[in-house]
Amino acid sequence: MSAELAPMTVAEALADLAARGINAVPVQTLRELADRHRPEPTKTVRFEKRERDGWETECFAPSWYAFDGVPGARPAAPPRVGADAPAILAELGYTEKDVERLIADGVVGPTEWFQRGEDD
Repeated sequence: MSAELAPMTVAEALADLAARGINAVPVQTLRELADRHRPEPTKTVRFEKRERDGWETECFAPSWYAFDGVPGARPAAPPRVGADAPAILAELGYTEKDVERLIADGVVGPTEWFQRGEDD
């Protein structure tokens, strides 16, 4: 079937499959789903924005995973990249002064270190 559909456009393939009595829909990326359902969420598809430390994320929240009619809890927004470094170092036994020194010496990078320019 893949070989038959390969030379067709999506519209042609969907029409061909419909003519054969085969239900099909085009594959969509999460971005396409978000753009389609963000303004008007459906009963089964919605996207939720979360914010933490000035970092905004958008999460796909499929509601078909429900128990007793209640969708499962969604995870919290993730921390900014590198924001948890001081806490991790503290768990490893570094003092607050040690962490400050490591940051000042450039051993531990600042939050969002991957976005720093060459001049930073």
